[in-house]
This record gives sequence, C-alpha cells and structure tokens, in this order.
Amino acid sequence: MKRYIPLFIISLFCLAACQHNDIYKEVDFTVGLSSENTYYAGEPVVFNIEGEVDNIVFYSGETGSCYEYHDRYEVSQDQVNSASLYCEIQPRYGTAGAMEIWISSTFEGLAGDDEDADVETLTTMYEGGMEGWTKLEWEEPASTTWGYFTFSLDAEYLSNLSIAFHWCPETYTSTQRTYWVNADIQVDIEGTDPVSTSIRSTDFVTVVTNPEYAETYGSAYYCPTTTQPNGTINLMNYDFQFKGCGAN
Repeated sequence: MKRYIPLFIISLFCLAACQHNDIYKEVDFTVGLSSENTYYAGEPVVFNIEGEVDNIVFYSGETGSCYEYHDRYEVSQDQVNSASLYCEIQPRYGTAGAMEIWISSTFEGLAGDDEDADVETLTTMYEGGMEGWTKLEWEEPASTTWGYFTFSLDAEYLSNLSIAFHWCPETYTSTQRTYWVNADIQVDIEGTDPVSTSIRSTDFVTVVTNPEYAETYGSAYYCPTTTQPNGTINLMNYDFQFKGCGAN
C-alpha cells in the first residue's frame, strides 16, 4: 500500500528592517505652481518643474504619503494595526479533509538547498505532532466551490511567520482531493495604506516526503512547478495547486 505524501509549502514573512542604499546627487531645479490652479478640494493641482531632476517624492499628507514617515526603514510591532492571512480555497472532487493549514512563529526554516535534510525536518516535525505550530481551522466548502477565509495573526507572528499548507489524503482507495489555493498576507501599518502581499512573491519551498518521488523524478524531493501526479503546485490560474488523482 502506498503511504500518504505530506506536502508542505513553507512561506516565510518578516516585518523586519530593510536598508536602502541612498545615492545623493546635486541637482538644479525649480518647482512652481501653475497660474491655472483653482485650489478647491478634489481639484487637481499642477506643479511646473524646471531643471535637471530624475525623481521627485511628493508627500500629500494623505494616508501612505505622510512626511513624518519619510525616513522610516523599519516598523515596530506597536505600529502594526492588524495583520492577517487571507486564503481563497476551492476543493476539486475526491475525499474531503485532505489539506491542513498551519502557522508558526518559532520555525527556523528549511535549508532550501539540501533536500534530504529538509525531508527529514518535515518528517520529524509531522511525526512529532507539529510542535510549535498552530493549526488554523477552516470549514471546507463543497467541491468546485470557492471558500474565503481570513485568519488574524497575533503580534507574535509579526517578526517571524511561517505558513505550512499540508496536503495529506487519508486514503488511496478513493479519489484524492485536488485543491486550488490563492493566498495573501495582509498588513495594516500605521501611517500607510493596508498592504497585501501575494504568496507568489514570497519565498517558499515545496517538499514531498515520500521517497518514491526520488525514484520517479530523479534526486529531487522538491516538487516541480509543473503539473505532475500526486501533489504538486501549478502557478497558472491560481497561486498553487495540490493535485490529487484517481483511486489506486
């Protein structure tokens, strides 16, 4: 009998300091107001710029354009109003209950360049009962129906967030369930407009812990990004896909 294939996508997200390499250049330019401006609320204001200038930053005072934050390169936790993980999930046929979502603030990450070590890490993590991880509860929608879920992230997840999508069909005697998934990390920071980051643009690694994959696809346990049987990802019409198959 074939064993189940635990498949994880680990996405790391950090609200940490980011440094900018600033290059300063003396420029000669002037900025003036157009005589045609009306200065009524809601009406556009025209600035006339003359001289040699490549880039101008304008602070209007609106949310996301406040001058007081012009030199902010890191965000403290008390400046984060809220953070959440937003998921759109559509199950496709097969036996329900074949995907779990977990989050952690203590997971140290995968090697990403040592597949045997990563397989061992995930296998130990799963067989050890997912210590240090919190399982997110969601009600699986009917087959071929999209479900929409928002999971609030507490302050402990703001400095280090790991997300694990675990594809774990319980049986091979019936059709396995396929899942289409879109996921975004949404953060509302003081003084800015809320920011939504697609999981596509984060760093993630997909690992299959079943050794038969090494025999079928060479040495790689890391799941390819093209459609293959039994649990892979597909970045075409959705962020990723766990692909089931018929009964064996």
